[in-house]
Amino acid sequence: MKHVPQAASQRAIRLRDLWPLFAAYAVSQLGGWVFRAGAVYDIFDKQGGEGSVLGWTLLCVYIPILVGGKWLAPLSDKYNSIYVMIALDVLCTLILLPVLFGSDMISLGNVLMALLVIVGLSLATPVFTAAQSSLIRKRVAPEQVTTAMSVLSNITWATNVLGTVGGSLLLLLLSFKSIILINLLSFVFSGALLFMFLQRRPLFDTAAPQKTATAAESAPAAEARAKKIKWVLLSSIFFLNLGAGVINLFPAVAARDIYQSHQIGLSYFYLGNGIGGFVGTLLIVRLRKHISEVPLLMTSSLAIGLLLLSMSWFPSAMFSILISSLMLMIGQVFGVIAHTYLLTSHAPEQAGRTSGLFMFATFLGVAVNAGLFSLFFSKVEVSSFSIFMQFCGACSLMAFVILAVHAYRKRGDFNHKSRSHGAGEQQGNKAAH
Repeated sequence: MKHVPQAASQRAIRLRDLWPLFAAYAVSQLGGWVFRAGAVYDIFDKQGGEGSVLGWTLLCVYIPILVGGKWLAPLSDKYNSIYVMIALDVLCTLILLPVLFGSDMISLGNVLMALLVIVGLSLATPVFTAAQSSLIRKRVAPEQVTTAMSVLSNITWATNVLGTVGGSLLLLLLSFKSIILINLLSFVFSGALLFMFLQRRPLFDTAAPQKTATAAESAPAAEARAKKIKWVLLSSIFFLNLGAGVINLFPAVAARDIYQSHQIGLSYFYLGNGIGGFVGTLLIVRLRKHISEVPLLMTSSLAIGLLLLSMSWFPSAMFSILISSLMLMIGQVFGVIAHTYLLTSHAPEQAGRTSGLFMFATFLGVAVNAGLFSLFFSKVEVSSFSIFMQFCGACSLMAFVILAVHAYRKRGDFNHKSRSHGAGEQQGNKAAH
């Protein structure tokens, strides 16, 4: 490995220098979660609480995210990341304005307009995330990328807790129009923070030193290895989220249709799930110090599959909250490690595209899960939903199978190379004698 001088590593951006970026992300995410939680539950409740309504509403959230992740996220590799994020804040502010004049979710026309707004905001989400990931990959020292991504994930779950709990609770206190105004202000403030970060031009223009290929691994070999890792990870990410994506439906279904606790119960589910996800992000760096990527991904995917199977049992609301929170805690570990592994396995100039592919695989699984729910659950019954949860557990276990096969083949390749190297050394020794 090529040695990087100490002076060069000092030119990389330190994590504390990125606070305006993290703060802008936190503000925009908080406003977005408040709006989406409020909109999804308001539509679900005022349209009769049908499972198909909930499923199609969630599809409007997640299908645009996977479309944006595949085809729009690479834009962050072509343009200045900060400019991209500022432009997105302005665009999202403009997109939200029409729904201010039609915030009553009883009218079908207003529901359709709200869904179009959700689609627009969801299209922008993967581009915003890819721009942040691209900046981190290019400007932060490689050994700090995992920590930086963990910080972003901590912010994601902290804002998820406050936003989703707040979105459902604010519906009890304020009108849906007030929730829209909160989201508008969040985008304005986020753009202002990003503009402030842009003014720190000398800092922004520094580039982190990057690792180069070793003599033992040529550039074509490194590229082939990265491609193999990419498809293994993307396929495992898809199957894991095909099962674990049910967590977007589970709180509303469990609170409203199984335990009949409605908005208060929904807030408890969101609170417990958010805390679980937040705790998971606190474990990531510690676990990564002791366990390498693939074994950690295997262990977490196995645990997630088993917990999803446990979620098919509904003895009490407290049990469902606890098990779903544990599942989200471990899911956060899987998500951050998989995302970081993808980023560090590819060149910095491909960071936006790589991050977009991660989001594409993630939300493709989530969208298929929501689509299946919409097709088969016009009305939710405990027995049929329990079977659906078992199906979700089996899907997530497929991620473990994919990763286990990859690990087995990788170990086989390593043993084959070791034997070949040993045989070569023996022949050389014989020739010398």
